[in-house]
Amino acid sequence: MDTRRKSMDKIESSISQLCNRIDSLETDVTILKTTTKSIEEAAVFRDKEHEEVKKAVKSLTKDVNVIKQQLSEVKGRRAGQSEEVRELKEQLLDVQSRSMRDNLIFTGIEEKPEEDCEEVLHEFIRTKLRCERGVKFERVQHFPNRTRPRPIVAKFTEFKDREIIRQSAYKHLKGTSCYINEQFPKEIEDRRKQLYPVRREAARSGDKVRLVVDKLYIGDKP
Repeated sequence: MDTRRKSMDKIESSISQLCNRIDSLETDVTILKTTTKSIEEAAVFRDKEHEEVKKAVKSLTKDVNVIKQQLSEVKGRRAGQSEEVRELKEQLLDVQSRSMRDNLIFTGIEEKPEEDCEEVLHEFIRTKLRCERGVKFERVQHFPNRTRPRPIVAKFTEFKDREIIRQSAYKHLKGTSCYINEQFPKEIEDRRKQLYPVRREAARSGDKVRLVVDKLYIGDKP
């Protein structure tokens, strides 16, 4: 009897242990399911987040491309406007140069107080250039320089008179402190100054050289 009792108790104990293990396994399974669900939810969230990031990047890329296109169009317009402005400036310089076409600048002529510029210039032409031609001027005046003697700018009535006087300078003023030059707008004069060394070098080489406004011709080619 005791033996049977002990066997029953042992079986009951084993069953109890087995039940406890089953309960423990069920708990582990529940935890595992919960963890798996969390992982799945996190994965779904990351997928959604990834898709949203992809959409945001795509949208930003599109915006950047639109901005690039707009910038390109603006640059194109500016380039066109710049070219138009450049052409207008060149046209203005051409008009200014034409308005000065009959002018010559006389530098180095002695200046006296309250003198008449036109009389001084006529005297200079007669004595220094040895020209008895009855040259006429539309306007003669000093440049508003602070230094003395101030250059004199003269607008000739006849262009042929201007050319006769200009060409006389090469013969009669060489080696003196007096000079005669054509008048041009400052921008044109700056361009000419850059060409002077090239002109001198070409002249030393024996080439035929002409400087016309801001174009240098060596031989017959600009």
